[in-house]
Amino acid sequence: MRRALAVVCLLVVAGCGGPLAGDSPDTPPQTATPAPVPTSAEAYPPGVSSDDVNATRLAATTARSLNGSTYALTADRLRGVPDQSLTTTFVGPRTRVRVASPRRYVRRNVTLTTRDAALTLERFENASYATGDRLLRYDGNDTRARPLTQRDAGVGARLAGTLVARYLTAASVRVEQQPNGSVRVTGRGIARDEWRNYSLQALVAPDGTVIRFDAVFATDDEVRLVRFRLDRSATFEPPTWARTETDARRRPT
Repeated sequence: MRRALAVVCLLVVAGCGGPLAGDSPDTPPQTATPAPVPTSAEAYPPGVSSDDVNATRLAATTARSLNGSTYALTADRLRGVPDQSLTTTFVGPRTRVRVASPRRYVRRNVTLTTRDAALTLERFENASYATGDRLLRYDGNDTRARPLTQRDAGVGARLAGTLVARYLTAASVRVEQQPNGSVRVTGRGIARDEWRNYSLQALVAPDGTVIRFDAVFATDDEVRLVRFRLDRSATFEPPTWARTETDARRRPT
């Protein structure tokens, strides 16, 4: 089983080559104005050097850059077990967050099933909409509301920082500078006994914001795939179910 899991990890990593694979269809490619190629260590993004990344600093920078901005992110945390043909079906939670401000956002949770990019299914679980002063929760049938608390604010930036800190901690990395000032990071190994065959690919913007990453590793009986995509050009709209609920509250009785 361990040998099969190791092979699957290699196959998944190969599928993540080039422009990082598995981009959410809701996340358009990131564009940036070309900048001069960096020529010194100081030109690397904050938290990145020629042969290392500081996951803690990248996490803090990413979270800080998102606070107060409009953006969308998608995070997949999937588990898969290969069959005899080493084809793996991955299943797990997908979280999408669209943010207008720390206190105004939409979070949507689904269960994702994907198999060799030929099959991708989503099953809706729940959603929430922060309006600035209230938090609406929707389970597919009913909507409940309560006052928005300080803990509810900034969930998108907090999620991004948590994922970056946890998964951009490879033991050895290769850093490739890009013409626009961003860097592509490829990592191997991690200091966690329960994770084996760890592989990482990430793209970091010139300001130190992690734009996307793929992390693949094996445990005793399954392969894990973690994907993160950030879209800083996204626009924000309230969800349809929240508009319907708001209209119902305003309708005279």
